[in-house]
Amino acid sequence: LPRLYCTTTLPSSKREYREADVIPNHAFVTAIKTMGPNKQTYTPVSPIQVSINRVKEPKDEGGGGSKNEIEWNIPLSPQFTCNPTLPLPSLSKKRGETCTYKYNPSSKLIATVPYNKSVQDEDISSVRKTLYDAVIKDGLKPKISDVDGRPKFFVFQNDVKACFTKDGMGMAVYEWRPDFAKGNVVGIELEM
Repeated sequence: LPRLYCTTTLPSSKREYREADVIPNHAFVTAIKTMGPNKQTYTPVSPIQVSINRVKEPKDEGGGGSKNEIEWNIPLSPQFTCNPTLPLPSLSKKRGETCTYKYNPSSKLIATVPYNKSVQDEDISSVRKTLYDAVIKDGLKPKISDVDGRPKFFVFQNDVKACFTKDGMGMAVYEWRPDFAKGNVVGIELEM
């Protein structure tokens, strides 16, 4: 479906740091009061799409090569998108953090499999391979990255809700789910 997203990036470091598990601080633009006489109503949205992509390094950072970057695509709530001016957080450019709004005008063709672990768990590689093999076996063609020639994989995190008021995203709520629930999914983007 056509939708407006908050696209947030952060340079990826070691897998053990688990940076892709949570929405980074620089994506939030407000705080939500959930208690007391002035508590605010908010709208939760889900799923959060997380991917780890290879991106080209800018020339001013030693350039020429490529590096991993974590990208979150957070759907915006209708309550927030009715705001005539969509505020963005102020960013310090020290780590290459970005936060922008992007409009996805068209639908995507994707294939998914259930998954309930972290975006950066080591066993996600075998899940991606199984998904890739199934897609090829079914005669479908994966969409390929322009940077490294690899298929475009992502995870839909259904166990996190981004919460919005009319002023912007101010909270994320994470739910614990047992392993057998497999609430998240690993996906691959396909050619249409």
